[in-house]
Amino acid sequence: MFKKLGIFFMLIFTAIAAFVAYNYLFSENISEEKKEFGLFVYPNTSLDSIIKLMETEKVLINSQSFKLLAENNKATIKPGYYKLKAGMTNRQILRLFTAGLQTPVKVSIVHARTNEDLAKLIAKQLIFNEEDILPYLNSHDSLAEYNFDPISVKSMIIPNTYEFYWTSTPKKFLDKMFAEYQKFWNDDRIQKAEKIGLSPLEVSTLASIVQAEQSKNITEQPTIAGLYMNRLRKKIPLQADPTVIYAIQDFNRKRLLKSDLQIDSPYNTYKYAGLPPGPINLPSINALDAVLNYVSHEYIYMCAKDDFSGFHYFSTTLNQHQIYAQRYQKALNSRGIKK
Repeated sequence: MFKKLGIFFMLIFTAIAAFVAYNYLFSENISEEKKEFGLFVYPNTSLDSIIKLMETEKVLINSQSFKLLAENNKATIKPGYYKLKAGMTNRQILRLFTAGLQTPVKVSIVHARTNEDLAKLIAKQLIFNEEDILPYLNSHDSLAEYNFDPISVKSMIIPNTYEFYWTSTPKKFLDKMFAEYQKFWNDDRIQKAEKIGLSPLEVSTLASIVQAEQSKNITEQPTIAGLYMNRLRKKIPLQADPTVIYAIQDFNRKRLLKSDLQIDSPYNTYKYAGLPPGPINLPSINALDAVLNYVSHEYIYMCAKDDFSGFHYFSTTLNQHQIYAQRYQKALNSRGIKK
């Protein structure tokens, strides 16, 4: 009889243990209040730190059960960005962390003038620091495999929103950007570039100037692109103020001085004819296509409108341009803008 009772209690104990184990593994453990929770796990983050964060954010229904499961499995948590969703069990949560099953993050690449700007922009959105990627952007050796260099690398980066794993390395970032660059420069765009007599780098360089001249009212971009194409064909210096601003590296400048126009830099398009060595920013897709599909006209000159609307006056003669320029200079003076 005692033997039968022992077996009976042992079966009950086993059933209870199995029930508890089942709950630990298969019961949902994400709070219903958190339908979805994004969690960044940095390198060398301890299990206790992760659990504490989930407790603070009230993500888990039972944090102790998750901790016991993780400790029993001697889990090694991999760094990454993970999305925890309602309905997940401890087993599923732990598998995310231990297998490194990350959810990609969206990386927005919009505006950058220099390689340093670009490094800062990317480093804010991925795991690595600015100091990790800047050497790649400034290295001839690192960029050689893509047929770019530190001057031309901005033309390889097509502004858009991309998906990356948060733990991507600088090398993987550049690999993807080069792949996206190749997708962008399809047969149609390459043929258009050839038709207007420009290489993809030259298109990007001119587009960066167009972008700097007009980033708000993009309907003007094809007209501005056509103006600069006229100057290139006629071998007239571009005389683009944004290139001089890039040369002096004073991006708060609203008004150029005569002394600025004398700076000896290949980016000074008042002093040197033709296109500068490379892009002065990351030209948008709109600006790139504006160059490839520029409006054909006879304009040679442009001047910002004196109403500060962001639009421009376009002229075919120097006399007409000077009238517009005088109006604009007067408007700057009235607002006390000296430089």
